[in-house]
Amino acid sequence: MFGEIHDETTLLSEAEPGTMELHSIWRRAVERQLISQTYPPLSHPFEYTSLSGQVVSLPLGSQLTMGVRREQGEYFHTVRTEAGEELAMSCLHRTVHDRYRLEFNEFRQIRPVNRNTTDVSECGFGCQASPVEALQNTHSLSLLNRPVLFSHTSRHGRWAGFANGSIIEPAGHFLLVHHTNDVGTPEFSLPHEPQTMTREVLEDLVQIHTHYKAGFLAFYNHLQAGGSQNHLHLQLVARRYCYPLESARVVEFDPLKRIVDYPAHGSAVPLSATEWLWEQISQLEERSVPYNLVLILSRAYLFVRPRPASVENRLRGRLACLELAGRFILSDYSIFCHANLDDIEHTLLHETCAWSGADDA
Repeated sequence: MFGEIHDETTLLSEAEPGTMELHSIWRRAVERQLISQTYPPLSHPFEYTSLSGQVVSLPLGSQLTMGVRREQGEYFHTVRTEAGEELAMSCLHRTVHDRYRLEFNEFRQIRPVNRNTTDVSECGFGCQASPVEALQNTHSLSLLNRPVLFSHTSRHGRWAGFANGSIIEPAGHFLLVHHTNDVGTPEFSLPHEPQTMTREVLEDLVQIHTHYKAGFLAFYNHLQAGGSQNHLHLQLVARRYCYPLESARVVEFDPLKRIVDYPAHGSAVPLSATEWLWEQISQLEERSVPYNLVLILSRAYLFVRPRPASVENRLRGRLACLELAGRFILSDYSIFCHANLDDIEHTLLHETCAWSGADDA
């Protein structure tokens, strides 16, 4: 049954987990091999680079199961499903100028993106699919196929925590969506809602982050600024190290609090400034201006994105919250190897824009 929690896979706490409990929930899920997603069959041939440096081709129709395993720490794990063949994927990382983190993960290219549809039957999360349909390839990434790892009750709603379908951080990457009724009951459901920020969702996001901020950062991506599915969702990512954005100074420029000493245009406020945040975000939502909102420790950072998208992205990747915070997930090996400080700062500068309220909309 959808939402059912079996004895051997029970991860949900009686009470909402704290930060350490959330880390523990993730580790236990990894140990039980529950952090695993089967992707739809490839719609085109795909090439990747093995650990030995060899280029390997996967034919049309190949199906991959990707997840996280644990052996002296968490690591990414990929299997070619129909052949039962484990793929040794290259997940490399390097630091530029002792500040920015670049990560190479070419399998990110095959994650489904379905941001434009408004038809609930085409929701990429398969939130309204029947359990039988969820087992079909067309709904292989349905939330119906994923165990609920935890539930969080906020002021305005209840949020179910799942493993993200395209994991960035093997130490913990949660997807949060609204749910109704208790997990494990026949009435449990995931109502379909568009990926649109409201005052209530913003207040819940701040409350959720405040609860877990010691070990996680939280974020929201607008559909035209990195959001991959048009179903309301928030994300939590384990914070294993300091992000470059955290060291940026904030200067008061009435009425905005601008980030300085950082190449991206942006604003930062304390988590308590939800009224100010909503004043800005409501204007952006009303005018369909793309933006990203990332919460780290005791600050909320708001980035307004150019419309149409910038053509000055030297990293050739889609920027969302983590990239704007200084962590870049790249699928082009040459760019991963050769991108320099100027490339990174040039991209951050041109992928964001100065915002001074309604006059800029």
